Amino acid sequence: MRLIKPFLHECDGPKIKVFGSDKKEWTCALLEEIEADQLPAFYGGTMTDPDGDLKCPSKFNMGGKIPSSYYLSNNPPVAKDYMETMSIGAGGRKKLKYDVDVARSILKWEFMTEGGDIKFGLSIKHAKITNDLVGLSHVDSHLIMEEGEIVCEQPGKYVFEFDNTFSYLRSKKLRYHILIETPSSLNVIEL
Repeated sequence: MRLIKPFLHECDGPKIKVFGSDKKEWTCALLEEIEADQLPAFYGGTMTDPDGDLKCPSKFNMGGKIPSSYYLSNNPPVAKDYMETMSIGAGGRKKLKYDVDVARSILKWEFMTEGGDIKFGLSIKHAKITNDLVGLSHVDSHLIMEEGEIVCEQPGKYVFEFDNTFSYLRSKKLRYHILIETPSSLNVIEL
């Protein structure tokens, strides 16, 4: 506890209890917080599985092997032929501005970076007021293609921001495609 105490907030220290290998000591502490019939017998309670297993694996999912379909591939995203390219220098940022003239238009984007992650944000400027639609935050666009869309509830200037100011040494190559679909260009079927 002495090792981690300097890293804890003063309010959190009293909430943490550290026990040694004395099973009686830590099982009593668990029973102060958890009813005995809700705690597996292996941990000092009275609950058992129907087959008598003291760890109660049928009642608690103790994890297991992560399916490979959940893995991120080690292959970086591949730029599409129709994407435009822009370089963002170390410590730099770029803004792309798009005028949306028709309400209910759909603004779609996809982008990837080469050279590392980047900060991305989207805002609207309307009548000299700027509102964030997507707050500026890091995206791992060097690992996976970043895609999104938003319905433009009102006309205005929509500003995409790509921020590399956190990177002092590494410039990024941005490959992107941004599309505006107006309501008249969408295939709408009326019943």
